[in-house]
Amino acid sequence: MTTSRGVRRLGRALSVAALVACGAATLAAGEPFGARATRTQLEARFADLRASRALPIDKPLSWHYRFSATDGRRLEALSLLLVERGYRIERLAPSARGGLELSVARVELHTPASLERRNAELRGLAADAGVGSYDGADATLAP
Repeated sequence: MTTSRGVRRLGRALSVAALVACGAATLAAGEPFGARATRTQLEARFADLRASRALPIDKPLSWHYRFSATDGRRLEALSLLLVERGYRIERLAPSARGGLELSVARVELHTPASLERRNAELRGLAADAGVGSYDGADATLAP
């Protein structure tokens, strides 16, 4: 593990710990809700959340989906398509890795199987739109 990767992981862990301590439970970006998480990884993460009660995973949550690209026009076109499908745009901004990041959200109830299907659907939409990548999901308490 490179030093910068270790620092980023530590930063994410500290951010999650601070949010949970403040009552704003969330999942760290890049945790097993990543774009290519396997069904086994998703099942394990759901089980961990049920056991820890850190997030009421069996209730509707606000699911936040992230995309990244170097072409802002392609991200904008994708954002319009996602809005038509019931997502709300949270942010379109420069990413820490260079390029741009789009974050959209929708309140949904997921199981490991439904989240696996949603990830596949969003990967496909990103590919069809010529967007760099679908980066995965986070969940927070629904408003």
